Amino acid sequence: MTSLRTHAEQHNTDLYRDYKKDRKVGEGAYAVVYLGTQLSTKKTVAIKKIKIGQFKDGLDMSAIREVKTLQELRHPNLIELMEVYFHKTNLNLVLEYLESDLEMIIKDKSILFMPGDVKHWMLMTLRGLDHCHRNWILHRDMKPNNLLLGRDGQLKIADFGLARDFGDRGRQLTAQVVTRWYRAPELLFGAKEYGYGIDIWAVGCIFAELLLRNPYLPGNADMDQLDTIFRALGTPTESDWPGVQSLPNYMQFKQYPKTPLKLLFTAAGADTLELLESMLIYDPNRRISAREALLHPYFFNKPRPTPLENLPKHVRETPEDVKQKRKAEAFVHKICRPEVKAQIEMMLTAAGYKGWDVGVSFSGDRTVKRLNNQYRGKNKSTDILSFRFAEAIKPGKLPEPRSEDDKNLGDLFVSMRYVEKWCQEHNVAIEDRLPVLYAHGICHLLGYDHQNDKDYAQVTNPSTNAPFGEPT
Repeated sequence: MTSLRTHAEQHNTDLYRDYKKDRKVGEGAYAVVYLGTQLSTKKTVAIKKIKIGQFKDGLDMSAIREVKTLQELRHPNLIELMEVYFHKTNLNLVLEYLESDLEMIIKDKSILFMPGDVKHWMLMTLRGLDHCHRNWILHRDMKPNNLLLGRDGQLKIADFGLARDFGDRGRQLTAQVVTRWYRAPELLFGAKEYGYGIDIWAVGCIFAELLLRNPYLPGNADMDQLDTIFRALGTPTESDWPGVQSLPNYMQFKQYPKTPLKLLFTAAGADTLELLESMLIYDPNRRISAREALLHPYFFNKPRPTPLENLPKHVRETPEDVKQKRKAEAFVHKICRPEVKAQIEMMLTAAGYKGWDVGVSFSGDRTVKRLNNQYRGKNKSTDILSFRFAEAIKPGKLPEPRSEDDKNLGDLFVSMRYVEKWCQEHNVAIEDRLPVLYAHGICHLLGYDHQNDKDYAQVTNPSTNAPFGEPT
């Protein structure tokens, strides 16, 4: 017995030494999640540290359930528990790391959803959930930010802290589960006995959110949540939902008529609406199961699910990215005043580029830092502006590309102080240079070694070695 205990303690010590917590990425009441590294493989992982010392009776039951559930359930669409180890008074769960989640994708308005994208996300969600339900496990906290997305496009259900086994007739469970916007009406009415229907209702709300790009049923409190549901789907009656009036917290609400889903989800096809409606049926006994949903015509009709590698991706910004971005935005607001914009528009008009509107934006931080390192040998990103122009007044006025490779003008990098300095030193009017800079779509800062740069040679005036092209 002693040798077994010694071996277990040594194994725990080895695990602790093999993982390094790099930075905190999330925190709850009893747990902190870190981005970490497995030192032996250099693999990036997520480490969930559960603070055992905060519980009077030792380890929190939710932590035990999460470990037990993840050890028992293995599936491509469920997050993988890699290791478990103790350190001091903390239990550490080592989980596979996935870069983003479905909530990030939904909120990123720069990403355009296609119907096939939504179909594949729903397919992966239901496959993972079906595996849970077939093993008699309820997740009880299905929501977009618990659906993690990897670089390969794979979706995985995460956060099993509220998961419970189900199926025993008469077994009483708490109704205080599932985030409010995704909470089924039977839970809001205080049901103590429930099954897979609570997870399916939540998935229906996620489905609707993917279609709308906004939360479907965002209530402010439990009673307001019920009112929000009834306004959207109509107030249920005893005939719609047998037994509803017997639920512990049942109360009467204003009678709202049922509104056809087609009036809100105008772009959705008939099969999409049929599946969505089957997930949002009031009577949990009639609500579709995950297995039945996977066999629904929606998944077999066109369009086909988007291939994994083509699904939209959201790149998570690091704290340093956010810091530099804020600096950049502050600089843009300080320097790029309306009169500067008007002056550049006037220059473009004088050069023959009529009908163009000038917009100012900051380039991606990594690109700006790379340019600074390359051109000036410094690691600052607050001196370079990216000027972007867009056709706002007269369509069809973009100058014809001079070659097949010149169709995308892209972002233009300009350090105004260096442009002005160069013009002063060479006795060249800045008005002569800026329009050409915009036309060519390229600019190199002073100090750049351009001897072997073909792009530079194409747009540089050989007689003056001007860094941004000939005036027109």
